[in-house]
Amino acid sequence: APAAYAAYRSRSRSTVLASPATIDEIRFGAMQHVKPEVLRSMLATRVGRPLDTALLDEDLLRIYGRGDFDHVGYTLSEADGRQILVIEAQERSTGPNYLRFGLGLSNDFAGNAYFQARASMRRTWANALGAEWRSDLLLGRINQLTTEFYQPLNVYQSIFVAPYVDLEQKPFEIFEGRNRIARFIRQSGNLGLDIGTQWPGYGEMRLGVYRGRRSFKLDTGPSELSGSEDAIATGGVRWGWRTDQLDHGLFPRSGYSLSIDAVASMPELGARDRYTRWDANYVAAFSRGDHTWQLGLRGGGAIGGARLPPYDLFQFGGLMQLSGFRSGQLLGRSLAFGRVVYAHRFVASPVLKGMFGGFSLEAGQVGGPLLPTNATGFLTAGSIFVATDTPVGPVHLALGIARGGNRSLYLYLGAP
Repeated sequence: APAAYAAYRSRSRSTVLASPATIDEIRFGAMQHVKPEVLRSMLATRVGRPLDTALLDEDLLRIYGRGDFDHVGYTLSEADGRQILVIEAQERSTGPNYLRFGLGLSNDFAGNAYFQARASMRRTWANALGAEWRSDLLLGRINQLTTEFYQPLNVYQSIFVAPYVDLEQKPFEIFEGRNRIARFIRQSGNLGLDIGTQWPGYGEMRLGVYRGRRSFKLDTGPSELSGSEDAIATGGVRWGWRTDQLDHGLFPRSGYSLSIDAVASMPELGARDRYTRWDANYVAAFSRGDHTWQLGLRGGGAIGGARLPPYDLFQFGGLMQLSGFRSGQLLGRSLAFGRVVYAHRFVASPVLKGMFGGFSLEAGQVGGPLLPTNATGFLTAGSIFVATDTPVGPVHLALGIARGGNRSLYLYLGAP
């Protein structure tokens, strides 16, 4: 009868909530590459405590977030009066080695259209401690090759070392107002070694040393700007912190990310100049229904009395970076910037992030400009945009307007 069944359900529910199962053992299903000890170190769920399904869900999401698995789940069984939690993690069928390709297109409708090809190679679980070798290649407006070998020093992967090589060739443009007066080709190469520590779900900290070279070759512009094309020696100590809790790299609806970098250029380590440079970037996203607000903050400059040299200034401008200014139009020794972005999701998709439209309000200052004719003081800007995720990558179309009559129309296929 309905009344009897309701009473039965009430008694059953009360029993479950009053005495959840106490976990006597945690096991892992069979895995070919990933070591169970590494996953065990990521669990907040503990033996000897009652099962907390909300906490276990967070553990499973953290494990899935490593990128090693197609599916992560669990079962709870009883054997000889003991409660055994079994975590079943199905390794990715395409691993442990990965090769990815991508394309990017951009156009500011002011005579600047760029093409960018990308390739990334990852070899995961190169040894029992979970070492990873990663190489990234860019070809197009920016040519770059970066390779790093990430080697944990313990089974918990809490401490690691990471030797790396970074080679780059990119344009370095100088503007007088909105007019580009010179274009250099900047070439740089760095060899470095980092030691770091990470806390799953929170972030990663690194401290390392590096040595390198940087040179500038005049491509277009007055010959009197060519100067010396001799390579500039670089070297020093760098420190960095990274945490990323955003739910999506390009269309975040919740979470936050924070990065802080400091570089001390030191003649004792081969550098030509002595100075210290810092750069910090923060992004947070909040959503309610189809409405999303994003807050972005960025700052940078010199620490101490030494000014930043001309070859290591901040380049700023472009979409969501004082929109309306051309990419790299603002060049200076310090940076302070903030923005608020509103996005409305017009179309939701179970596979892609959907289609968005919105606007941004931006303000900032680029201090110590390379040329005294460049924009200084407190700058305001904004944009309106539409964006969507597609099978070939994200697409952005935006109009940016900034103080002083600066306007730019942007089209991006790929990350802005």
